[in-house]
Amino acid sequence: MSLLTKRAGEQSFQELEHQAKLNLQQRLETSESYNQKEIDSVSNFQHRLVPAGLLLEEKSLEELRALASLSRIRLKPPSQISSHRPVIGKLIVAVKKATWPLVNFHLKDTIEAMEEFSGRMVASHSKALSRIKELEEAKQNKS
Repeated sequence: MSLLTKRAGEQSFQELEHQAKLNLQQRLETSESYNQKEIDSVSNFQHRLVPAGLLLEEKSLEELRALASLSRIRLKPPSQISSHRPVIGKLIVAVKKATWPLVNFHLKDTIEAMEEFSGRMVASHSKALSRIKELEEAKQNKS
């Protein structure tokens, strides 16, 4: 059984991968959020988040899910920029929205590197959990 499970029951990694590809393709067709280069990059991604065949208890699985979720870094879109200042707030928002493309352009590579690092740390943590589980099982088998 794969570590990855569907919300409403079990699903194989291959089924999840197929569904993810379909979802990406649909989003590509209906949105400008992803381009073909990004999809190809994800398709060629070589390291696994979780070692193959690893089965974890729910607590560890939830911890990995939380870490994976937190490893994603996103800047607020310009539409979410706001200000609590009643008098000059509109000016502040206008300046932030005007400078947003420049800030986003300069931070894009840094954010991608941070996401890559975070993702690899989550994968490393899952491998450590796998090794701990192996050692615990070996200890139990010796007893």
